[in-house]
Amino acid sequence: MWTIAQDRHAGGAISICEQGGVPILTAHVGTYPTAVADDGRSTRQVPHILISVQGGRINGVPFFNGVTVQAFSLVEPSGRQRHLTVFSDVNHGGRRDESMDAWISLGESKITDALSVLATIDAQYDAAALALEPAQAYRHPLSRADYETACNVCGAEALTDDACQSYGVQYGVFTYPEYAVEHIVKMHLAAMRWRHIEADQKAARQSASATPQSVPVKTGQLWEPCEQCGCEPVYMPLHLCDKCWPKCPI
Repeated sequence: MWTIAQDRHAGGAISICEQGGVPILTAHVGTYPTAVADDGRSTRQVPHILISVQGGRINGVPFFNGVTVQAFSLVEPSGRQRHLTVFSDVNHGGRRDESMDAWISLGESKITDALSVLATIDAQYDAAALALEPAQAYRHPLSRADYETACNVCGAEALTDDACQSYGVQYGVFTYPEYAVEHIVKMHLAAMRWRHIEADQKAARQSASATPQSVPVKTGQLWEPCEQCGCEPVYMPLHLCDKCWPKCPI
């Protein structure tokens, strides 16, 4: 028998049941309740189905406007539980119901589909990991030519250098299944191109700062007021007198 764990997240739970030995947890979206079995098993570790009901409040009055059904499988070494979205229907600006019952019923109608997806999650994750391997082999900065070659090898769209310097490329985190494999590959290779561009820009800045500087050489004398103090004579090419002439490199 499954029950809701009585912790600080318990208030987000709506119900818990079991079908075919798989726990079915229904909760409010954005909450993280846990269900536990009599034998100590927890939905934090075991395969289960999550039905999340979307809603909010207007002037303190609750409304419900969507449902999402997800299948959760094994916990990876990173501590992240494998999951796939089976169904989602959210009306952001349209239908708003006073009761959540219709949305829960819609979610429950997708349980059979969710159980089928649950049986294939690991295979889908493994296939995604295999498809990502060629691109993830590129873990070093890529010149433009090498970048375009890598894109051809991996079947990815080659972005312009400007696009490779976008905020998303530099700081985005692209993981499966939140993003399609094709998009992850494209953004990973673009990030390797960005690293090369960044290295080139850094080298150019260092080269500019390392350029030898010297005290300007006086090339001629004019009986004119100094541009800084008004004294005469001044010296070319700076039009400064001897007192104002730079004593250090500029």
